Amino acid sequence: FVRDMPASASSTNLYRDGLQNRSSPMTNMLLTLSGLTANSNYSVRLWFYDYSFNNNHVQYYTNLTSGGATSLGSLTNRTGNANAPTALYDSRYSMLVNLTASAAGDIIISMYNPSAASKINGFEITMGASAVPEPLVVG
Repeated sequence: FVRDMPASASSTNLYRDGLQNRSSPMTNMLLTLSGLTANSNYSVRLWFYDYSFNNNHVQYYTNLTSGGATSLGSLTNRTGNANAPTALYDSRYSMLVNLTASAAGDIIISMYNPSAASKINGFEITMGASAVPEPLVVG
């Protein structure tokens, strides 16, 4: 999807583009990162915001790496000019999690929005994260 952003958020164009899962019924959208160094630590940042999407929709994130199911937290979409992102790393609409790649060199993250289409604006991954943190809830 591509969305217009208010002028106040023009420096945050990452938030205007995204990918969404429009399956019916709603299902998890998976982000699979492969080709990573096995059993190594990574920091993964995820972005979720849609200016034209419904207000107060919560999206949940789960680490499915190596067959697990560990909650990573959630992000809540807020609409209207007053709630537009103010920076690329606006903590209301992005989360940073530290994960360990599987023995096969994969990280698998599930994104689920129980009342609407799951969405992602983007992600970044860097190697060398510290230990896995406690789950994070933003919003």
